[in-house]
Amino acid sequence: MVIGKGLIGEKFKSYQNNEKIVIFASGVSNSKNIDPKQFERETELLKKTIAENSTKTIVYFSTCSIYDESENKSEYVLHKTALENYIQNNHSDYYIFRVSNLVGFTNNENTVLNYFYFQIKNNKPFHLWQHAVRNLIDVDDMKLIIDKIIEKGHLKNTIVNIANPTSYCVLDIVKTIEKTISKKAQFSLVDKGIEFKIDTSVIAIIYEDLNINFTGNYLELLIKKYYLPNDL
Repeated sequence: MVIGKGLIGEKFKSYQNNEKIVIFASGVSNSKNIDPKQFERETELLKKTIAENSTKTIVYFSTCSIYDESENKSEYVLHKTALENYIQNNHSDYYIFRVSNLVGFTNNENTVLNYFYFQIKNNKPFHLWQHAVRNLIDVDDMKLIIDKIIEKGHLKNTIVNIANPTSYCVLDIVKTIEKTISKKAQFSLVDKGIEFKIDTSVIAIIYEDLNINFTGNYLELLIKKYYLPNDL
């Protein structure tokens, strides 16, 4: 069963007829959201889903922003943390995946790469936090990694980080977009932002098994894959 039709829900639609696993992908899509009604909607839907699927494996998608001290007190992150706790205390068969910034085909301008791309493409000026970092991972790689974890079953009932082993300075992200799409960005640097780490050591062997190479030009390849062949 798959609940949700966004970027993650669509990517996991192969689980739609799976009678043992529930993919819960109906979360709040904008991490800047502060509307309590949106958080309440996800909370009530999750509680209902758990109650109605007590014998099934629940797969929940949380956020790696929990590790970012500039973000982890936000309404969004506090909400995600609360739902992680609810699952742990009310269900005995689950995966909680803390996912970093996904990159994929989506019109959601709130995703990290989409935001920078649209600002640059449309000649819109923006502020850039010069000390901030963001962790970017292809939604296809995320899907492969989670499929493998579920197949192996050895990380069940734990919280697992799904992220790129390397985070990028936002200035480097913007410069790479500029280079790849041959267009200059109009931004002003702001003395804000902090670096934070995401521990992916637990699943490093899975990266190797799947031959996912996050080194070298991974960022540039992401931009070429999702932005050059398509006009979002």
